[in-house]
Amino acid sequence: MTSMASSAAAAATSAASSSNPTGSVSGTASTTSSAAAAAAAVAAGLDGSAFEPPLAFSGHTLDKATKAKVHLENYYSNLITQFQVILAC
Repeated sequence: MTSMASSAAAAATSAASSSNPTGSVSGTASTTSSAAAAAAAVAAGLDGSAFEPPLAFSGHTLDKATKAKVHLENYYSNLITQFQVILAC
């Protein structure tokens, strides 16, 4: 088992155990755990689907995305600061 698959299986086990902390067996918990296991299998690529490599973006696109990210971070940081100033008054 690969490390990615084992970590996905561990995540599914963790999700199943955290969804039913009493340890009792119920239909909801088993449905949740099987759904978590299926999601983990898809994430690990164990569902039979072919692995697709990550997309390649142009330098121009990456630059625009970085600028947008910085702009949004500054906007929300300033918004929080303004809200804190209003609360201080």
